[in-house]
Order: sequence, then structure tokens, then C-alpha cells
Amino acid sequence: MQQARSNVHRRSLYIIPIFFTKPSFRVILEILLYLIPRLFLTVYLPNGVLLVKLERYNYKQVKIRTEILSYLPTSLHFRTLMRYYILPLYNFIKIIKYIDSVLIVQSLHYPILLILLAKLLHRHVYLYIGGDQVTVLSFLIPFAKPLRKVMLGWLLLKSKFVLNLADKVLFISYRLLENNLYSKKNKSKICVALNFPGINFFSYFQMKKKIQNRDPVIGYVGAFTHYKGFHRFIKAIPVIIKRKPDIKIMIIGDPNSFYPRILKKLTDKIVKRYPKNILFLGYIPHRILPKYLNEMRLLILPSFTEGIPHVILEAMACGTPVLATPIGGIPEIIQDGVTGFLLRNPDPYTIANKVLELLDNLNALSKVSIAANLRVKEFTFKKAVIQWKQCLFEV
Repeated sequence: MQQARSNVHRRSLYIIPIFFTKPSFRVILEILLYLIPRLFLTVYLPNGVLLVKLERYNYKQVKIRTEILSYLPTSLHFRTLMRYYILPLYNFIKIIKYIDSVLIVQSLHYPILLILLAKLLHRHVYLYIGGDQVTVLSFLIPFAKPLRKVMLGWLLLKSKFVLNLADKVLFISYRLLENNLYSKKNKSKICVALNFPGINFFSYFQMKKKIQNRDPVIGYVGAFTHYKGFHRFIKAIPVIIKRKPDIKIMIIGDPNSFYPRILKKLTDKIVKRYPKNILFLGYIPHRILPKYLNEMRLLILPSFTEGIPHVILEAMACGTPVLATPIGGIPEIIQDGVTGFLLRNPDPYTIANKVLELLDNLNALSKVSIAANLRVKEFTFKKAVIQWKQCLFEV
């Protein structure tokens, strides 16, 4: 590993955006700090932007400098403009003489002026595509109100434009890469780099409770949005409870993030209807998530679009079988009936029937639990570092 690092030139990188609350972003920082001794970050806060400078002298010593750029909490559109476009550009202009590359991570709001300026000044521009953003935007448009449709349509056009401008586009999954039309047009600048696992991942996410010792508990962990299939899961709950009244259902996610009103009303109605069965936990700190995953016999993720969701890998490390849709990079991780279960037709009734079929089949769940736990251990921090090194530094 030391040899891999010594071969990398000393470079500085500007990364936008960064959400410290998301595990995938923190892992990317761990990987890049191993490869690059100086990073500049635009970190998003509720009412401002944080400019952070990270310098690593050795792997245990990191120097951090910060500067907060705040804005008034006025209209949503003004905050979006400041957060995603004006302040990141301002940060870029301040530090441009110190950096030679820009990395934009999993963003739907691409700052075109910043990217054009970077290209004009001969800085490398990298895009990291965690999931299929074009599919996400295309999916969201039909659910949006007229004004939001226009905004989402603009984001979709901008995404395609920026993909053509970038020097390198990094995908999270080989399968996702194969299924993307825009990746086929730019094969020479496409590569794959995982944002998993972090250095200490396996010290937190462990199987501490065998399936046979777990109560009949199922769960959902993720965003409360349509593209995550949350409405499918909620609509399946009454069918499941009607046929298995003793079941317990954990719902984990941040209700303060984007949570469509129509989904909130539906969720509140179902939770109030079955107070003895449903435990709506809301936001759970990431460090204690393993405790809840170790209580579940089955985790359900009926998404419409994904890359490789961290929660699937976290569940597998805890020995929790996952029932998920075969989209994005998920089939790279889950082999149906071996390391997990795949939903071929993820409507609410199919979800309910599959959950009921599996929940009391402890023999099948136990075999998958063990196989999933072994599968996820094939991923290592060293492999992730090598992939990122190849994508960023090798032609």
C-alpha cells in the first residue's frame, strides 16, 4: 500500500459537494486523503457553505482549516443558487492557484460556470457518478409540479452537457456503466471506482446475532422518496400485517431531508393504523445503525434507480439478508437466493408475498446471511484505493 501511494504525484484537489452526514462521502474522503496530501472541500450546511482545507502529513495526522460562508435563510431558490452555484464558484476562485483538479461528487446541481472556468484554466475535471443521475432526473419529472418540471428538465440537460465536458467520469459499478447510454459515447474517459468500504467499516458493521435468534422483524433504511420505492414498501405493509399480525417493521431514515408531502401523509396514516407493528425510528446515527440491522431478518429496498447502495453492504456485513430490485449495480452484489433476494416485479403485493414467503424460512435466510457476510468481506479499502488511483492518475 505504501508503494502504491509513493507513486502518486503530490497534487491538490477541490471536491464539491460534500455532505459529511452521508457515509459514502466520508469514505471518498478517506480514499482521496490516502492518495492526495491536500484537499479543499465545499461542505454543505443548512444555511451556508463551509470551505475546508485538509492536509495530511502522515496517515494519522491531518491538519484542518475551515471558513464558513453564510447566507440568509430566505427563499428556497435563493438558497439553492447560493449553495450549489455561487459559493462553490467563489471558493474555487479563492483556491484556484493551489489546485490542479476538480472532483464533483454525486451531484444533480452541476456548477457549469465553475466547470467552464476550470477547463479554461487547464484544470482536470472529474465527475463521480454514484448512481444513474440521468435516470433519477427522468424518473422525478413526471411526479413534479409544472415549475419543478422545468427545473428538473434543465438539470437533466445540464447533466448530459457536463458529462461531455469532463476529463474523466467515474462510475460506482461495472453494471451501471454497461447500462448507461452516455457512457458508451465516451468510453475513453470512463472508469469504475468503488466508494466502499471505509477503513474502519468492518469494526462497526458485524454480524452479532444469528438469523435464528432474531424475531420476525423486517426493515427499510433510506430516503423517504419515490425513486427509492418507499411508497411501494409502505403500501405493502397492510398486506403483510394482515397475514402475519406478529410482525415488527422498522422504518429508518431522515424525515427532515426531502420527504414529499404525499408520501408523508401516506406513511403517517399507516403508522397510526398499526402502532403495535411499526416502529418509525426516523434518523439514526450511522454508528448505531448496526444495532438495528442485527435485529432484522430482512431488509427491503424496492428502488427504481440505484448505484450500489451502502445500506445493502452494511446489512450484508451484519448478516441481514436483503430483498432489493435488480437495478444499477445491485446484481453485482446480490445473487438471487445466494447472497440476497431480488424483486423481479416490485409492486406492493409482490413485495408483501415475497416477504411473507421468506420471513419464516429460517433455513434459507440463514444460508443467505452467511453467504452475504462472506461476499461483502471481498471488498477492501486497499482495492478501493487502487481503483481511484487508476482513475485519477493513470492514462
